[in-house]
Amino acid sequence: MLRFYTMTKTEKTIFHAIGKISFDKMMFTKSLISLMLFISLLHFNTKGQGISFATSLQEVYNNSNILQISKQKSEVANSVKKGINSAWLPSVNVLGGYTWMSNDINVSQQYKSLLTPFDEYFDKNVISQGIGSLIYNFLGDKSFTVPIIDHQWASLDAVLTYPIFTGGKRLWATQIGNELKNIGQLEYLQVSDGIFLAWVEIYYGYLLSKHYENVREENYNSLKNHFEKVVSFQSNGIANQMDYLVAKVAMEEAERELKSAQRHTSFFRYSFCDIMGHDSSCNYYPISTFFTCKNLPDMAWFIQNYHNSFIIKILDSKRKITQNTIKINQGDYLPIIVVFGKQNLASYNMPQNLSPRSIVGATLTCNIFDGL
Repeated sequence: MLRFYTMTKTEKTIFHAIGKISFDKMMFTKSLISLMLFISLLHFNTKGQGISFATSLQEVYNNSNILQISKQKSEVANSVKKGINSAWLPSVNVLGGYTWMSNDINVSQQYKSLLTPFDEYFDKNVISQGIGSLIYNFLGDKSFTVPIIDHQWASLDAVLTYPIFTGGKRLWATQIGNELKNIGQLEYLQVSDGIFLAWVEIYYGYLLSKHYENVREENYNSLKNHFEKVVSFQSNGIANQMDYLVAKVAMEEAERELKSAQRHTSFFRYSFCDIMGHDSSCNYYPISTFFTCKNLPDMAWFIQNYHNSFIIKILDSKRKITQNTIKINQGDYLPIIVVFGKQNLASYNMPQNLSPRSIVGATLTCNIFDGL
């Protein structure tokens, strides 16, 4: 007698995944579910170790390279978001440099221009005039040199910069980072649900193909036994040549159908073992029963989940990223204000009066004309 089961947590998850992936995928899986209504009444008669759907699904997740890649993409998107946000935080850099020049930097000054203020004093008496003439004659055409910077010098500075206004780029870039993180998470969930649905098809497809093979095998054995009886009857004169041919053709057709069913079962068994990360000689077989059509949600449920699918959400996030990118480009025409500070940590041959040890200021940058 056909029994109906209450939906388990796994079954509800299956329908949730169906609604999230795509409507076409949902219709295919719905057809598969309808095809397996009688599985709960059958038993998997084979040697080996039975494995439930939940346990096998966990092994599939653990051995799925594409799921691991998707997870890493999600982590990369999260790192990109953090990197974007950190671009607007204060930054401290240490700048150091060594310079070698072909000559020293100095200032030359003639004595004559420095002695001019003494002319009035020297003109007051004869003695002073003689002394002044002597000084002019000795130093008038000569000059002296004052060194400024040596031909080699070095400096080590700490510089702090903090953008306090960026034309709105900070807000829009943060929103882009959030959408990138959201896309990474959605793609991971999309891949996870895709693997889930693929495993539903393989797991229960293997179960169904094995039952189909058993039916074909029983059919073949029955027709083979019938053929053997017809041969025996023909030898005793009870059956004629036509009965013999009919029985033989039916047996051969049943044998071909059995071999075809065995090939299908071998394909599902190979996929069943390979996706779980085992070789083709594994002895696992499915033991979980499925549910009937009575527990299927109505069509409105599928339509609602279709409109909330991962693909639509990902496209919506990409649309928001494009809009915010345009806003960032438009923000290039707004002024950018940055506060900065510099502190000299060490210097070599750099006089303090020429290069202050501490500097604090603000810069404003505004794009007035960029050629277009």
